[in-house]
Amino acid sequence: MSDRNITELEWRKFSKGRGYKDGVFVKALAALEAGKTPEAKLAALEDIEKQADLLRKANKADKALGSYLDDAEKAAGKERKQLEAEAKRTASQSSSGEEEEDSPALLTSKLVPLLRELKKGEATMHAMICTAGKGTAVLVMRRAIAPARREMLAEAIDAKGGAKYVAGECRYENQALTFIVQGAAAGMAKRLRQALYDQTDLRLKVVVRGEDGEDNDGDDDDDGDAPHFESSESEEQESSEKAQYLAQLRELAPKIDGALRGQTGDVGKLKAVFGFAQGKAKDGLYAAALQGLDAVAKLLAGEGTAPLVPPLTPTTTVKPETSSPPSRESREFTERVNEMLPRIKDGLALGLAGANGAKLKLSEAAAFTRKQEWQAAHDLLDQLDKDLALDRMVMPPTLSPEEVKRKEFARKQELTERWRQTVPEERHLVSMEGQMVGRADTPLAKLLERTFAQLRKANQDRDFEAALRIFGSIQALGGSVEAVRAEARRMMDMESPSYKEGAEEFLRDQGPEWIEQLRRQAAEDGYGLTSDGMVRYALPVSGDEWKRGALAPLNTIGRLVNEAEVLSRENGEDPFAVLPLIHEILSEQYSLIQLVERVRQYALDGSFTDRGHEEAAITIYELRNEFSEAIQPFLLMQAGDVDVEQLLRSIDELAATLMDYAPSEDGDGTTPLEQLQQAIKDIGSRKFGAAGTLLKSLRLEIERSRPEGEPGENLNDQIASGGDIRVRNLVAEKLFRAAGDLDILAAREGLPFDGVLSAFQKLDQAAKDFEKIL
Repeated sequence: MSDRNITELEWRKFSKGRGYKDGVFVKALAALEAGKTPEAKLAALEDIEKQADLLRKANKADKALGSYLDDAEKAAGKERKQLEAEAKRTASQSSSGEEEEDSPALLTSKLVPLLRELKKGEATMHAMICTAGKGTAVLVMRRAIAPARREMLAEAIDAKGGAKYVAGECRYENQALTFIVQGAAAGMAKRLRQALYDQTDLRLKVVVRGEDGEDNDGDDDDDGDAPHFESSESEEQESSEKAQYLAQLRELAPKIDGALRGQTGDVGKLKAVFGFAQGKAKDGLYAAALQGLDAVAKLLAGEGTAPLVPPLTPTTTVKPETSSPPSRESREFTERVNEMLPRIKDGLALGLAGANGAKLKLSEAAAFTRKQEWQAAHDLLDQLDKDLALDRMVMPPTLSPEEVKRKEFARKQELTERWRQTVPEERHLVSMEGQMVGRADTPLAKLLERTFAQLRKANQDRDFEAALRIFGSIQALGGSVEAVRAEARRMMDMESPSYKEGAEEFLRDQGPEWIEQLRRQAAEDGYGLTSDGMVRYALPVSGDEWKRGALAPLNTIGRLVNEAEVLSRENGEDPFAVLPLIHEILSEQYSLIQLVERVRQYALDGSFTDRGHEEAAITIYELRNEFSEAIQPFLLMQAGDVDVEQLLRSIDELAATLMDYAPSEDGDGTTPLEQLQQAIKDIGSRKFGAAGTLLKSLRLEIERSRPEGEPGENLNDQIASGGDIRVRNLVAEKLFRAAGDLDILAAREGLPFDGVLSAFQKLDQAAKDFEKIL
């Protein structure tokens, strides 16, 4: 298991909302988790370290990122040591000859390199032979073969009972693969020769020595199988074969292009054969690629579009015409021809090129047998065998029932192995379901519950093909849900229509009177704008600039709050954990607290004759209402039995009277705003009792500090009589409550906007759509 700092999930949680350009870094993290071998994971670690350096350079001032990447580098170093040790162990096991787990590949693709090694004549290996009826399977391994592997051999030939097993050794002697068995050898050579061909497509000369003597397959000539056992001589021919291939390709290219453009002849077959030739050339098998181009040339010439000879039947035999009794050479030739006949018949039925030329080659071969030129006859059969092999690659022939069963068994083994790698134990499914479904009662959760039930049933029924398909659907659904949630977060950042309506209503009902009152006060106090458009006695910033400065941190706080709610839904995380980040924003330069102080300054100066300032104040008032409406039910839910309503009312009332507060002489010098912030932090830490005590103490202190003779209700009269600064403070109360409460309410924890509901309704609709796909 990788360290958390180098997992994709942990990085996404850390980087959310930070705007890093981390696409390649995320891919490298995903590659580490998806890696199946130590080598693949080591390569992913190298990419992770490289991309981490690039991220660090691009964000030098980001201390949080630097700390995270430091931890990631330490984790990567630790992971690298473990992977390198694992890779060494794997290499050591491989070199010491340790065998793999049971797999059909041991009887097929993994058998080929062992036979190649045996043909060098230097090794002796262990063998186990299984026979049942006419079926035979053989397993060759470097180390002693455990009896438990008998089951794999029996399944390969579908032996339901009565299977016999023969143990022995295998080596290469006198140009033949020689088996020394502990039992009778009679009749075993031909069985083994056919079994090796069925398992590897290799024709090998086989000799068996047993307690009753020696048995051979009757084949003096080892025709081998050049594609698998290439000699150094064939390697030397590669460059000339490549040159021939390129020359023939240049010659055929215009004709192929013309046939494809004009759609003349059997275009489908032409594409298939030409694709085969190109694939072999890409793999460096130019001999096979040349055979493919020969087939292409025949198709372009009009051959192969229909059978050129009447169909042959399996009972048809071609015998050398000789009056003498059949010799050994004659019997071998006849057996070989009869073995080819079923493949020729299948090829003729499909109109394949190799089979269409079979009659001519068989006639020419028979002519050589009459002259006793057996080698020439077998050379023609070799060529025909290659043509038929090319046909088989282009369009596989019909499989025998035994071959179908073997392939089905191999397919089941492959699916079993893939499923074991994907889900090693059933408890992993239970854990995954708990993380994705949890206790939610939504259409999405219900869909996932049904899907996981299907997955568990497929696992119990050992239907691993269905299990892999369902598991892939769950992964795809998870990715799509993440995309919908991203859309939900985007919608959260948009202004909800209900708030817009509320702001418009405020402007209609209260806005004109409020703004006019401020304007009258400004006129009476003699304040206004200077010639350069700036407000006297105020900070040098225009209304639009002030508005933009306020909206940026407000939107950031909104996103943090919304994301905190999404995380609480997804992972059960405490939404209050977002408060430290909000406080950090509130304390930054040109933060909300400073902007609130500017609002106060503008109100005291009576300088809201500038339309930009009016709009800025109204915008903040709208956003304050958004947070205020969302916070009430959420805090009540989170606090349980605590009377949070009273806490909220206390903060609201204190915020409205801060301007009247004069600290007592024996006070500790703490400003009311600082005390309020401490109360907010206590609420964020869920210390509701401490917050209530602090607010109560602050209220009492403010009450004690009130001067005698509070201003009356008639503010205009007070202004006309030239009241002191506290009078102007009260005149600005509405504006202060609109802007000053905003940072307090935001810090206390706001819920997402109304757009959340609409976004998650979309999520549930997406879940229903996915249900149709599944």
